[in-house]
Amino acid sequence: MAHEFPTIAEHAHVTLIEAGPRLLPSFSERSSERAKQSLSKLGVEVVLDS
Repeated sequence: MAHEFPTIAEHAHVTLIEAGPRLLPSFSERSSERAKQSLSKLGVEVVLDS
């Protein structure tokens, strides 16, 4: 995304809102947690149970 929108990348904030208690519910809990951690490291705010 930063490559496509270089002028807004530093001001952008991404929030992922998930209705359930975890991401990727059809995957293992470990995979779900790893996905959440990876997104968080990229600066994505992950909101669960919302």
